Amino acid sequence: MRRVLGTGIFVAVCVGWLGAADSARGQESPSAKATRKKLKQKITVELKEVGIKDAVDEIRREFDNRLGIKIDNVSGISNNSKITVVAKDQPLEKILNEMCDKYDMGYFVKSDPKDRLDGWIILRKNAKAKERGYEEGKEPKGKASLAPGAPAAGAALPPALFLGAAIRREAPVALAARQRTALA
Repeated sequence: MRRVLGTGIFVAVCVGWLGAADSARGQESPSAKATRKKLKQKITVELKEVGIKDAVDEIRREFDNRLGIKIDNVSGISNNSKITVVAKDQPLEKILNEMCDKYDMGYFVKSDPKDRLDGWIILRKNAKAKERGYEEGKEPKGKASLAPGAPAAGAALPPALFLGAAIRREAPVALAARQRTALA
């Protein structure tokens, strides 16, 4: 009973530590969090056959120029590409989603405190994936586990996983030697 309890505590601490490390990696910068709040704000725009740069400038004006939007020209978006955007009292997120669907591009909120573009919305073409708010490969993960059937971080593990494990009150060298012989 003692070995099951001791090993259970050890595994729980390790799983909790790994879960905390994973959640720390998924943390967003304060600027990115502020931009995500702005994505929920409703705005009204009516732009017909204007260049994408002019459309982005008009969207920025709706936020009193307190919203950073960068057009990634290297990815293949031309500032002169003509677009039409008509939305009345729509959240910015929905407007960007519709615009990106219609004109084959994506957007994400840059979240890197060391980057000067931290908290900016980046518009770009990406042939591999449709980016919608998050950079490809950096989408927030729900409660997905590492492997099918594996418990999520912090979940209780079944006692059957602890069979054969032992925690004893003896010198670490003697314990290691005993475990090696048991494995052989």
